Amino acid sequence: MHFIIIRDFNAILNKKLDRSNPREIKSVKPNPLHTWLQKQSFTNTYRTLYFFEKKCTWSNTSTSTRIDQVWVSEGLTHGLLEAGIMDMSMTIESDHDIITMCLNLSHLIANLGIAIVKRKAVKRTVFLYEEQIMHENKQDYLDEIWSIIERVIIEAANKSLPKKKVSNIRYTKAKEFNQTYMHRPILQISRWMRYIRDRLDLLIKETDMLEFNLTIEKINTDLQLEIQQAEDI
Repeated sequence: MHFIIIRDFNAILNKKLDRSNPREIKSVKPNPLHTWLQKQSFTNTYRTLYFFEKKCTWSNTSTSTRIDQVWVSEGLTHGLLEAGIMDMSMTIESDHDIITMCLNLSHLIANLGIAIVKRKAVKRTVFLYEEQIMHENKQDYLDEIWSIIERVIIEAANKSLPKKKVSNIRYTKAKEFNQTYMHRPILQISRWMRYIRDRLDLLIKETDMLEFNLTIEKINTDLQLEIQQAEDI
């Protein structure tokens, strides 16, 4: 069985991301329902897709929070495509916005339910965003951004680049990988991020930033991603 839970929880998970004025409260008291959902492997749809997006669903005259949430059971998480928040302040007389979600259920229709997925040892990546610490330190924050970009690149490569299953032996087929059309851009963006990280306190040349942004643009176009460019980070 599969479940979708959508409601006003009257509670948040992260005071920095789910509240407009995080300094007003010292800490977030765990909500029993949130704790139960996480133990049952439910997914917070909006935060799963938008790791560091700060957007609220309820507001009054002094503060705003993201207390309206959609959670789905583990089997539905595989088909999660989109989650959004629609501003309704000018449409209806309510202090709550509308929360939306889009699911692809083809993996269920094709008889690839939870039991079959587990039996075939198909694995998915779970981002532990609740354990993510928003560092004030500039170096830590850059490392944090770099880790996110690395995960996006790996996920995109797994979805788009040619691959095949092999025995569990550590070896590299460099010749075959060099023939893939995205090999060079992926290496370029990796080198650029290390270049930026190593020169954190130095001024980046305008020509270097332009070349980096062009590389990001090609990755986004070819793999249909939305990696932010240098001037936006």
